[in-house]
Amino acid sequence: MNLTIFTILTITVVALAHGQNPSSDSVRPILLRLFPEFGTVYRPIKGSMMEDRRFGKDFPFDYYNMTISAAEYSQISEESLSMINAKVFKREIIFHPEPNFEVAGSRYFYRRDPKQDEPVEIELVSPQDRLFREVLEPKRLFYLTSFENIQYIRKNPMLPYYEVTFTCEHETLKKIDEEDPAVTYHDRSLGWTTRYLLNMPMFGVSTSVQLLAFADIRNRADVSFQIKHLVLAAGDVRLLSKSDRTPRSSVMKFSSMASADSRSAPMSMSFSSLSIGEQASGIYFYDIKSLFDTILQPQSVQSVPLITANMTVKSFVIYSSSFSTTNDQGKLIRSYNISSSEAFLPAGRWLLQERGQFLGEFDLEALARSEIYTMKFGVDPDVRYQRKVSLVERNDQNETITYNVEYSFFNAKESRDITVEFHESFAYQKYFEMKSFSSQIPLHLFGSELRGEFVLPHSHVELSFSYQVIIYENNPNQRRN
Repeated sequence: MNLTIFTILTITVVALAHGQNPSSDSVRPILLRLFPEFGTVYRPIKGSMMEDRRFGKDFPFDYYNMTISAAEYSQISEESLSMINAKVFKREIIFHPEPNFEVAGSRYFYRRDPKQDEPVEIELVSPQDRLFREVLEPKRLFYLTSFENIQYIRKNPMLPYYEVTFTCEHETLKKIDEEDPAVTYHDRSLGWTTRYLLNMPMFGVSTSVQLLAFADIRNRADVSFQIKHLVLAAGDVRLLSKSDRTPRSSVMKFSSMASADSRSAPMSMSFSSLSIGEQASGIYFYDIKSLFDTILQPQSVQSVPLITANMTVKSFVIYSSSFSTTNDQGKLIRSYNISSSEAFLPAGRWLLQERGQFLGEFDLEALARSEIYTMKFGVDPDVRYQRKVSLVERNDQNETITYNVEYSFFNAKESRDITVEFHESFAYQKYFEMKSFSSQIPLHLFGSELRGEFVLPHSHVELSFSYQVIIYENNPNQRRN
């Protein structure tokens, strides 16, 4: 099972594009729980009270409205768009292919004739009717049906855009400890990954080294975020893949109704303090202080320290093969066993160095505290082996074949002894029996695998050992019966 990692941020959006007034330069605070591939946004929102005729009388309700550009909406999971801390009657999503003129009072430059030298400054009077007036002559009113000749003074409008509306029960009295309503949704434009840097000791030396881990926070949106609080958490969290949604008409409506008794459970719009590495419900939390008030720019990556821990590193070369009756020779594989008793390590990409020289990189799933992981990094040209197999006896009556297998290992390093791990598998031999070992190397059979560990001296010293194995063609127990 893959362990997914997520992040919780309390941030402020600078010039937020999906807001009730997208052209506004105000700064809006939001909460964001950031996963590797998406973020769950909790955005406080202000509503307006209206009245509706229900059950033969006036029925007050709160009306919450927000607009989202089509580009940003394509990164949002439509199914996740909802409200918390409010009793929702209806959710409505409408697609608009033409610009939203935001609010009354917005000003623009307008050219009645594209060839006209000087534009006229105009002001929006009624967004619903697209009614404008000239700023210098306020009594001169006119309507616009085409927007090709409008120049936006402050910023370009969203074109096209989505309008999201929630109709909720009106709250007449609000308790002091109740949280304000907020819109929540999943946004795929944000994500993060973990990156590890491990500077290994000289190969052949097993010791403890310091591991550095960084959180690389990615903002793939065209919006800036001001981080107020950052909490990282590692656990198993998943999101279903996004379904395609292509508008088929100029206006599309998606409405969903909720029961009048379906008010969401109150949710706190702040995050409590957590200790480093604290575990809760199978999730590890990391409270990061270094990004307070930092601006996360659009299309950017910010890296912050995540974990510093001591790692136990054992370096060795490994021989691993399946039993065969053919002779063989080759070189052994450089390998490392790594573990940490100090910290849980979230999944991420590891970059390895040896005394400052790059060794390689690999992706690793989450590593539990004290769990050992074996890394393999290609052949070591200085350590080689020879394997010779000879037929000792063939017994047709007992349907057995006995082989003698001899190994010779050589270490060409001038000043370093090397630890060798030996693995030979008999998984493809259905019935076998180890007959004898003629070696100072301790070999042990674990299930169907023969294992051993020894130190190979430097300066071209040869180390040899052998064993004999009996291969049965049929089940020996059935034959004896």
